[in-house]
Amino acid sequence: MTENVEQQDKLRYWEKENPLTIRRGKFELNYYDQAGRLNLRMTDIDEKGKIETLRGVYLKKEYLQDNLKQLETLKSIFNEWDQEAKELQEAENA
Repeated sequence: MTENVEQQDKLRYWEKENPLTIRRGKFELNYYDQAGRLNLRMTDIDEKGKIETLRGVYLKKEYLQDNLKQLETLKSIFNEWDQEAKELQEAENA
């Protein structure tokens, strides 16, 4: 039993937690709630059919919580984009 716990502790967060994953086209978002990680990446399919990362950003909750200015800036940007998306959707439905 202790051996399994020790093995779990050695695993990286993406090996022990299934993320919430959202894909649209080449954009992929992976949210690891327990690990406090948000991974955003642009992907492509290689010649073997495997998904590969072209570019990625990996956000750590504890780093952002240690720097409130960065966290507030991201929050402001996402709130602005959310509002714009809602307005566009309303205009399309009008």
